[in-house]
Amino acid sequence: MKIYYCNINEFKDFQGTEYLSSERQERFNRYRTEQSKAACLVSGLLLRMTLGTENEKRLIMNQHGKPML
Repeated sequence: MKIYYCNINEFKDFQGTEYLSSERQERFNRYRTEQSKAACLVSGLLLRMTLGTENEKRLIMNQHGKPML
């Protein structure tokens, strides 16, 4: 198992949103606080980095909004 860690405070400028899926971009835009937006951005980028774009399209969300393959 690999564990990835990222300091979301380094993403408070919100650069990289263009790499998010359209669904995640919509979710990102609904968040109001910088902390929530940064967490959404980082989680989307980490998913894309670890799964790649093709597998990212296979993600589905469970009843709690958490991603699953």
